[in-house]
Amino acid sequence: MGLFDFFKPAPRIKDPVFGTMVYNNGFASANVPSPQRGKETEVLVECGSNGPTGNQHAFFRQVMDGYQGLSQKCSEAIATELRNFREDFAISSFDDEFELVAISIPSNDDQEWSLAFTTEHDPNHHYTVHFLGREPTYVLIDG
Repeated sequence: MGLFDFFKPAPRIKDPVFGTMVYNNGFASANVPSPQRGKETEVLVECGSNGPTGNQHAFFRQVMDGYQGLSQKCSEAIATELRNFREDFAISSFDDEFELVAISIPSNDDQEWSLAFTTEHDPNHHYTVHFLGREPTYVLIDG
């Protein structure tokens, strides 16, 4: 890699499901319509330079179709984690209080993947719920 390679634009991938994606170091990213209130969500797909596979498209569709159930699991996992810091913490309406900002899609269905959120409760942090299959494994709070 030469000095001027840093100034080259990242390669673009035209994808039938995700639209125009930016490819960089084993990942392609794009903004897609969010399942929440007409906003956009970033999707980050672990893939080769040819872009996402048909299995990854199907995985994404399953996540979007099952979002209500997944968001309920996220609500429970995040509330449980936050009660470690504030015993009285409660979520009244997850979809109103938390915004889905990112979905990570693994290269294989049996790998870890995640949904990341911001919240009005603490705008300085992201709440990432990691999954194996359709079950949350842990919550990472960073900011």
